[in-house]
Amino acid sequence: FPSHDTTRLGHYVRFFKEIWQTQHVILTGSTLSTLLDNSEKPTGRIREFILRPFNFIEFLHGIGHDLLAEKVQSWSIDRPFSDSIHREVLIHLTTYLKIGGLPEVVSAYREKQDWLSILADIFAFYKRDFTEYVGDRNLDNLLAQIFLRIAVSVGSPITFSSIIKSSSPGYRKLKDIIGILESWNQLISITSE
Repeated sequence: FPSHDTTRLGHYVRFFKEIWQTQHVILTGSTLSTLLDNSEKPTGRIREFILRPFNFIEFLHGIGHDLLAEKVQSWSIDRPFSDSIHREVLIHLTTYLKIGGLPEVVSAYREKQDWLSILADIFAFYKRDFTEYVGDRNLDNLLAQIFLRIAVSVGSPITFSSIIKSSSPGYRKLKDIIGILESWNQLISITSE
């Protein structure tokens, strides 16, 4: 599914430092995983940094619950939570599972803004990026199904046929799409092969 524009851009990256000698160039985006496929990599000039969403502890800090974050970090079986702390942790964990750990969304939630619209905008951006990358609008619905199914199954075993019926037209492309999402750091799969 590689995007023609992305692979073409990769051929120019190695020349950036020669053309813009005093500039720092920062490239971001979900298609960067394939940016330098089939092109010479500028050795010693690339530093890759993968930025992931907040984990639960970072989320607690992000919404201003530093003390609770410290309590969660210091939890041990020898020092269990009180019932009231346990309830508070579960409330925030439920919220975290609902809104996720994207910094912009967490910030909007903390500021009592419309975090749901921001989350919808981010998903629309992912969808647009995905459509441009695979070059097939018919797979948009499949992308939404993957995100939804994985969201409701987080932490539980999941099979391709539980995402989409094996008789559906997109089923054959599911493995490749999951691979793309993994390379974009949108999901991590663990197989039991």
